[in-house]
Amino acid sequence: MHIFTRQSLFIGVFALAISATAAEAPVVSWGNWFDGTTTAGDNAIGLAQDVSGALYFLNTVGTTLDAPDAFYAGEKIFTGATGSSQSNSFGLTKTDAAGKAAWTIYTNSGDCDSQQGGVAVTADGSAVYFLTKVRHTSTTLNTPVTFVDAKGAEYAVGPESVENNYYFLVLGKATAEGAIEWLRVIEPGTILPADGSTAVSNAVYAKGFAIDKDENIYIGGNYRTPLTFTDKAGKATTITPRSVLAWNGDSQKTVGDLFMARFDAEGYFSQVLTTDGGAHAAEQIFVLTPGEDGTVYFSGLINPTEAEAIASIGGKDIPVGSTVTPITGAVDGKTLAVKWVTTLRGEAVDGKSAYQNPYLNLVGGTLWLTAQGNGSFSASAGTAATTTEQGTLREGLLVKFDAATGEAVKATASRTGYDGMMATALTGFNGAIQNPDQPEKVYVYGYGLNAAVGTYIRTYDATTLEGEADATWMLMTPQDKGTTTALNMIYDATTGTVTATGRCNKAIEPLGGEVSAAPTGWGVYAAQYQMPDAFISGVESVAAATSCVNVSAGKGCLVITAAETTAVAVCDLAGRTVATVAVTAGENATVNVAPGMYIAAGRKVLVR
Repeated sequence: MHIFTRQSLFIGVFALAISATAAEAPVVSWGNWFDGTTTAGDNAIGLAQDVSGALYFLNTVGTTLDAPDAFYAGEKIFTGATGSSQSNSFGLTKTDAAGKAAWTIYTNSGDCDSQQGGVAVTADGSAVYFLTKVRHTSTTLNTPVTFVDAKGAEYAVGPESVENNYYFLVLGKATAEGAIEWLRVIEPGTILPADGSTAVSNAVYAKGFAIDKDENIYIGGNYRTPLTFTDKAGKATTITPRSVLAWNGDSQKTVGDLFMARFDAEGYFSQVLTTDGGAHAAEQIFVLTPGEDGTVYFSGLINPTEAEAIASIGGKDIPVGSTVTPITGAVDGKTLAVKWVTTLRGEAVDGKSAYQNPYLNLVGGTLWLTAQGNGSFSASAGTAATTTEQGTLREGLLVKFDAATGEAVKATASRTGYDGMMATALTGFNGAIQNPDQPEKVYVYGYGLNAAVGTYIRTYDATTLEGEADATWMLMTPQDKGTTTALNMIYDATTGTVTATGRCNKAIEPLGGEVSAAPTGWGVYAAQYQMPDAFISGVESVAAATSCVNVSAGKGCLVITAAETTAVAVCDLAGRTVATVAVTAGENATVNVAPGMYIAAGRKVLVR
């Protein structure tokens, strides 16, 4: 199979640089499909970026014996698992900032959970860490789950063979060149703790994943049978869940306790945080976000067995409502001591209540929570507005927290202030953007599950959370009555770029670009957008652009041309002059500079 995908709107040096002309709306720089040849199985799990702009996409791709290959930008990137029925193959792909693939780590046997795991990269890009959840397939019980790194080396993990397949976690580290350094297995129990008789195939969930600046690793999730961790000395620590009342092992039933575990840079267990108190219907951590001061923030939920129940985590009480109750908190990364935990009390509306897919974005002293839910959620202190008003369709949720105290300052939902399709489609919010130099606005990445909507960035006043309906940009518009779901988003404030992924079953029209080809069945569309000047950090204002001067970027240089002979100052984002160039009318002047963002003739230009 060959998939044609438009690589970029920019050619030549513009493929590696920001356009010299500031845009009023985002403009796509490049867009590519991750795609298997099956009708399902393709999904985006995680996305990370290092300081060079290199991107790390963690996906699953559906593969079969008859269709084992996975593609990116129309080119085969690996041959995946080949059971007789469909497998979800793991794929971790590194690209450069222009979206060109560098390498992929993948599985060629076993089956990967398309909803679990994560990826994190060190700031300098020297190491990438990943988490996934895998099992043997029913047709390959005697073949171990095997990872293949970018050098072609194979690594079998977990048991070589099993009588009944079950999911386990795999934590890994790879080099900047895609060579696997190590893989660690985290095993759940495979029988129910109550009577020891029922086999359990799906007993651990882990969507929360992060590293701190010292490369300590944090995993957060849900466990339903005893879960065992091993430290560097080989000592095992086992935690046992409370919230498995009358559970029969059915993986479709939501049960179990939440956990947050800490590991060192070599993947060895250090400590774990769990809840105390009575059993609940279910607990879960969905997302982890590290802060610069060593704090780790988390968001999850508690689904109580009875109204007004009290849970406890790290000595902090968690009062819950009558139904699904979101919790957001902060811990000391070194000790896992809980600093604060805030409840958004859940109440059913029209008999419905749900909370899923939260994201946490930290900007200065503000923690932005985005999620999807229905029902009613409000801060117990009454400082955050009720976020939803009806129960039928799930909405996108946006909540502003004081990162130091945990106070829920303000909240809103996706229907508020919006009409038409933007108000009636099932909606999810998948991340928040805020320029630390221009914090008056906050921008949300979201989607409406409707052929007329797709994925978008929506603008809110950061203080009042009033939506600005006329400042919504459709990033990925599905074609031919398709539907597009927003998945992951990375914002680079130094360059003013947003990289986003969406899952779609039809061709995509990216904002400012051409319509792509269609995927096979479902695919993951990855695209990078150059945002308006308000998204670029480092300068408060830029002088008006000089119309007679054109500035573009080459590799390690700026190229300046002018209609009239003139002098052009080149400044960094701190306002310091790094060069003054005499430009002769009609001729090119080249200035060699280190990689970074520069201002010349009133324009911001990125040099790689």
